Amino acid sequence: MRLEDFRSKERRLEELKHNLEVCLADATQQIQELKSEGGRREAEARLSSVAHALRRVCGVQPDGSVHAAARRRLASPARRYSPHRGRDHSEDRNEIIDVDPELIKKGVRNLMHEDDYKAQVSILKKQLKESTEQHGKGEGKLQSLSSNLRGVQEEKAKLLTSVGQKEAQLNALNEAVQVKTVEISNLRDKITSLEATLSSITEEKVQNE
Repeated sequence: MRLEDFRSKERRLEELKHNLEVCLADATQQIQELKSEGGRREAEARLSSVAHALRRVCGVQPDGSVHAAARRRLASPARRYSPHRGRDHSEDRNEIIDVDPELIKKGVRNLMHEDDYKAQVSILKKQLKESTEQHGKGEGKLQSLSSNLRGVQEEKAKLLTSVGQKEAQLNALNEAVQVKTVEISNLRDKITSLEATLSSITEEKVQNE
């Protein structure tokens, strides 16, 4: 009887051991599932927190676009993004939604493109300012050259007037010289005629004596 009782107790212990092993395996599986579920929920909460921060601070919409009104806030001091502190956070607990990581990536890319556009606009504004300054300097030089050109043209006009006057005086002088030349020629003719007459008279006088 004792041997049979011992064997019966041994069988019951083996069954109990098997049941405990099954329970342990099931509990281990449940623990792993709970850990996986907890990690998934934690990741969802963090992703949702990032999405909320992007919407609140950067104006990223659910479709990945950037709200125009929020762009101006990016240039001003804003509240820092605080990391997710756990699933008991009231905002994350109440507002956890299905968030597509691709949309978050799209929103971040849009923000990066927005920053690139702002940098390009800033560069273009700087270039425009420099071009405007160069244009102003060019306008100043052009005005100075135009003023100098007007001065040269005025001096040229004065010189042309003076040359015209000198030419008129020279023409008048040439005309006067020509008149005097004619007069001198006439006087020479008269002198020659008088000399011939005087010579004729002298010869007649000599002959009469």
